[in-house]
Amino acid sequence: MIRRLALIAIGCSATSAVHGQAVTFRDGVSELPGGGIYDGTIDTEFRAANPTTEQSANEGISIDDFDGGFQTQGAIRFENLLVSQGGLVPDQVASGQFELVFAELSLWVTSNTDSNAVINFNRIVSVDSTSGDFWQEDDTWASLGGDLIPDQGGFLDGDPIKEDGTEAAATPDFVVATPDIDPLNNTSNDSSDVLGELLASGLPFQDAIAQSFYRFDATAAVTDWLVNGAPNFGWSINNNTGNGWDFLTSDFTNGGEGTVDVNGELIDATLLRPALTVIFASPGGRGDLDFDGDVDLDDYQTLLDNLAIELDGPISTGSTGDLDFDRDVDLNDFAIFKNEYDIVNGTGAFAYAMAAIVPEPSSLFLLSCCGLIGGAWRRR
Repeated sequence: MIRRLALIAIGCSATSAVHGQAVTFRDGVSELPGGGIYDGTIDTEFRAANPTTEQSANEGISIDDFDGGFQTQGAIRFENLLVSQGGLVPDQVASGQFELVFAELSLWVTSNTDSNAVINFNRIVSVDSTSGDFWQEDDTWASLGGDLIPDQGGFLDGDPIKEDGTEAAATPDFVVATPDIDPLNNTSNDSSDVLGELLASGLPFQDAIAQSFYRFDATAAVTDWLVNGAPNFGWSINNNTGNGWDFLTSDFTNGGEGTVDVNGELIDATLLRPALTVIFASPGGRGDLDFDGDVDLDDYQTLLDNLAIELDGPISTGSTGDLDFDRDVDLNDFAIFKNEYDIVNGTGAFAYAMAAIVPEPSSLFLLSCCGLIGGAWRRR
């Protein structure tokens, strides 16, 4: 039996620290509001040893300073993020009506590297100076103007995407951690190593695998792209050592198998593809489930309509009522909503609203549970 695990890129520590709705972009998995599945991830590797050969169909990218005699460079971009572009993030984020709270890039790493390696993710800031266009998956080391003439030491001095402020920023957005900074997500571990350690600690498999992705804070970049209007060219990726650091791409199918064995669990291979998660909040706050700028009984009805559902796959919209991001809508979400309702509308406002309406049959069970809970509190 294949387990199609409901993975999200945000770990427990991240979701507990922010209030908002989350959307996750993962090729072949994320459902779009207008129908269809997201397929906007562009990722590839540029290989100096094969300068005219495109690597777009590769299921993995290797970032290496000495592979086949010369270096490689990677690049990744998530296109069409806004709903108006065919994505998942409401356009109110771009207009400033909603606040962009947090964004995170997640990668499944298949090969570690040296403990002292420096693996940079530099935000690409302009079109390629050689082609005059966006880099694309079918670009190569040569098509983007990578150096083809070795110096006296036998090295190539110029990467296809220059990280000097002209094509990519000179300062990286994020760097893979070293072991003394992060004992799990570091240059000496791959995702399977992390998963094994988390499972050994007693963490359930679904939670452990979600936390085994290497996660990078992409808030600054996504804010620039969606809020500040900067063009989204993605990131270039470099490694300063000759020991390759590898991760799975948006084309990963496990060699066409479609499933992959991860520590004895057979899961859908698409769930190990790169992901970008964006968390945003409306002016109405966390309880504004219909995104109309307030927290009212319409939002409560949204919660009731989704009561007892379990979410499958990455979160495609936060308006389902899963306010604690645990993949279902239950009494825990009701408790959060009730608190948010009172924060926005005044202490006791939710109880007053409940007393003023006749509950529908679908909500009687929920209200009776709430009454029991309230009674238990009063008896303490």
